[in-house]
Amino acid sequence: MHERIIVGAGCFWGVEEAFRAITGIIQTQAGYAGGWVEHPSYEDVCAGTTGHAEVVQLQFDPTIISLATLLNHFWAMLEPPLDSDPQYRPLIICSTAAQLELALASKLAQPRLADLRIEILIDLPFYPAEEYHQQCYSKWRMRFERRAKAV
Repeated sequence: MHERIIVGAGCFWGVEEAFRAITGIIQTQAGYAGGWVEHPSYEDVCAGTTGHAEVVQLQFDPTIISLATLLNHFWAMLEPPLDSDPQYRPLIICSTAAQLELALASKLAQPRLADLRIEILIDLPFYPAEEYHQQCYSKWRMRFERRAKAV
């Protein structure tokens, strides 16, 4: 049985690509969560009128990768000082009370992040981002590599 958790750690393009590379991640999806507007658009989120952050919904197989290991990857992505833009704020949205308990305990075990505001919530709506935001690095990797070679 697969589990689901939502994480935000900056621009969803990089976060999604980093998690896609981890064995045990079954599916990723870039999107928006943590705000008050239903079905926001990228433009709305960028304008700061929705309260949403850019996030990635992760489907993972807990028999291959534990939630504790996934959370360790998440904590490693956060580099103080964090971007102050609310759109890029760090957050974890858990699907179950057990996930919430583990995420809260895991944060306490991160002394370098003790002074940072990191939201850890449960069962909030997730709104998928527009298709052009899904797996951007995979879609555009060849374009980026061609440009890098041309320089």
